[in-house]
Amino acid sequence: MSQGQDDERAIRKIAQRIFEAEKKKDLDAVMRHYADDAIAQIPNMQQLEGREALRKGYEGFLKALVEIEGGPRKVIVSKAGDMAYAIGASRSVIEGPAGPIKDEGKAMSVWRKRDGEWEIVAISTSSNMPTS
Repeated sequence: MSQGQDDERAIRKIAQRIFEAEKKKDLDAVMRHYADDAIAQIPNMQQLEGREALRKGYEGFLKALVEIEGGPRKVIVSKAGDMAYAIGASRSVIEGPAGPIKDEGKAMSVWRKRDGEWEIVAISTSSNMPTS
């Protein structure tokens, strides 16, 4: 097995850990996989920059989260083995003001390998559901 395949498998495993941590509403376990300088672009929110902004954004998300599942469908690792991107999908249920909101969406994340460990440096998510 090549280093690229090992890295792809490692990223997929981390992504699943993040989904499991979200299900358990374990904010510290989720944040463990984001870089200090990470950026998140989430629907209906201002861009989040840095670990503290992401933490605050995730706190609200996890409070409202009822269920979630998903993962990467495609992971591409750079030839240098220090950067990667993942494209994936998710399904979730969020408790909204008028009751549960079901969503299906997609995400693209950028990963960086630092000191032998993969971390997310940027993530952008969007919904597949109609706006009205």
